[in-house]
Amino acid sequence: MPSTNPRRLPLAALRWPCALLALALTLGACTSSPERWAVMNLERLSYSNLYQQVVDALDGSGYRVMKQDLSSGRIETDWQYGPSVREVRGPSRRRAIAELRPLEDGVHEVRVRVSEQVIRKGGTLARHIRESNDWEDWRDDYDEAEYLIARMGALLAEYRVRFDAHDGAASP
Repeated sequence: MPSTNPRRLPLAALRWPCALLALALTLGACTSSPERWAVMNLERLSYSNLYQQVVDALDGSGYRVMKQDLSSGRIETDWQYGPSVREVRGPSRRRAIAELRPLEDGVHEVRVRVSEQVIRKGGTLARHIRESNDWEDWRDDYDEAEYLIARMGALLAEYRVRFDAHDGAASP
């Protein structure tokens, strides 16, 4: 038979709500998610030309390329600092990462990820954010990655049209 002692009722009554609150806070703190890549396959371009076009497209979209490795096909941009993320109420920054790899029959895969980080500590009052060690991984900005892939596709289509027209004019 349950105790009717008034001193024990509040603790017993709060056991489950406290456990659920602790679980919610723990899950809420785990906000990073798996990497999200936007992907496009292209053909009829050499690997080196495609690589340079991706570098130019990132640069033309406002992302300053900081690391390039043609042999691995990886391109990384510098961080762009932006406004506060609403859920965090703290500063954010993002950078684009592109990877190219040859598939078969002259087809190349291009994939782009926009990684985002936030500072929770100090919220909107955080200072000296560029030098801060308080950056935490946040959800990838998949919409921005899709935009960059679409922009690259459009620029590469224009490049191919100009290349084909030049090639056609040069042949007898």
